[in-house]
Amino acid sequence: PANPSKTGYEFAGWDVQIPGKMPANNLVINATWTANEYTITFDENGGSELEDIKAPYGTAITAPVTSLKNNIFKGWALADDATKTVIAFPSTMPAENMNLVAVWEAEKIDVIFNANGGKFEDGTSVKNHKFNAGDTVDGAIEEPKRDGYKFNGWSGLEDGKMPNADTTIKANWVAEVTIDPNGGTFADGTTAKITTTGDAINTDGKLPVTKDKANFLGWKDTISGNTYDTIPATSDVPMNLVAQWDNMEQHTVTFYVGGNVHKTDSYYEGDAIVGIDAEVGKAI
Repeated sequence: PANPSKTGYEFAGWDVQIPGKMPANNLVINATWTANEYTITFDENGGSELEDIKAPYGTAITAPVTSLKNNIFKGWALADDATKTVIAFPSTMPAENMNLVAVWEAEKIDVIFNANGGKFEDGTSVKNHKFNAGDTVDGAIEEPKRDGYKFNGWSGLEDGKMPNADTTIKANWVAEVTIDPNGGTFADGTTAKITTTGDAINTDGKLPVTKDKANFLGWKDTISGNTYDTIPATSDVPMNLVAQWDNMEQHTVTFYVGGNVHKTDSYYEGDAIVGIDAEVGKAI
């Protein structure tokens, strides 16, 4: 007879020699089979490397498990399935080769955001959120606000990304510093206040500050009340530095002619005096 076929097997012949002629008795002749070998290959999809499974059809097999940091292994999907739907892994080797890909679900971590002296829009100072490990923090949560300070990012992040475990991260702050010429003029001719931060107080090369008819006395921080001869290089606390001036007093020069007052002028110290002819009178 023609060779039979059987799923997962290769026909290996008959178990007895088929006689050329029919004998004087009944014969039972059984087909014999050799199981085909199949291979299951694995795409770990970023996970730890696995060996392919090669085994004869029907052999008991066990689903391997791979691992990937910050992810939960969900199972295996057919590599050509665009939806990556997890399948039931066969308990025995099927009658076909299989290409499988690992399916992952990012772990959720609990992150507590501490405004660290500041407040969120709703007035709270602490917020709890769940994130995938490795998510970027940009835009993930509102920036808190704090009077006198500028928000300077979050501490406890890894390259701007969420950490790998439940954690608390805190707002970083830099103090705001205002430099007010208080009627004076900066070296570049501007008179507007300078706004900078205390981590590195930057005057943009605008010093010194001067004021016509006034002597510069120093800087006064209207927040703390402290005075400074020069602006500090850094400050951990907010400052409002206001230039202090000693406005010059005017003095008078009176000219008499023939015992009568001819002219009286007012001058600041150092001004050039506009006099009168010496033969007409004298300045007192």
